[in-house]
Amino acid sequence: MTENKAADKLLHVEDVYKEYDQKLVLDDIDFSVREGEFCCVVGPSGCGKSTLLRLILGQEKPTSGRVLIEGKEAGLPSPDRGIVYQRYSLFAHLSVIENVLLGKRLTLPYFEWRRKRAEVMEEAVKLLGRVRLEKDLHKYPHQLSGGMQQRVAIAQALIMRPKVILMDEPFGALDPGTREGMQAHMLETWEALGMTIF
Repeated sequence: MTENKAADKLLHVEDVYKEYDQKLVLDDIDFSVREGEFCCVVGPSGCGKSTLLRLILGQEKPTSGRVLIEGKEAGLPSPDRGIVYQRYSLFAHLSVIENVLLGKRLTLPYFEWRRKRAEVMEEAVKLLGRVRLEKDLHKYPHQLSGGMQQRVAIAQALIMRPKVILMDEPFGALDPGTREGMQAHMLETWEALGMTIF
């Protein structure tokens, strides 16, 4: 694919191979994802789905090939790629609102954080409202159900306004009824915010 066509795509994976100790895990992977798409990768356990997500996130490098975000090498993990894991990545000692605010608090310089704190807090409360947790701002993760914890993790990723949200079997640990509700909720959020989900 030409450089121009790769630059037209939000996410572009080209000729990607990944080996671990001479074991080939990903073999010649090619695809592109446009801005606003909802793209799912389906395959059996152990086929390399999580490995692919780690390459896009920037946690690992491909053995060969390229992973591009808006035409540029993906590089190291950054706020332009959010991730929601199967196990909720929440800090047990922080409340719901503190967990959601943490990414902004850690990435903004101190004085900018102080200046923007009220604005960021308002955005966090709106996001928690979107995931139907506006009444649970001051609860701690152990006080929430699995589905509620996963919604906090989604808000935690969304507040950083990533270009793409990566989801690694985010509802796999939930019971079937909760999982179905979360899938419907995620589709609503995707449509409302026009985000890109992989």
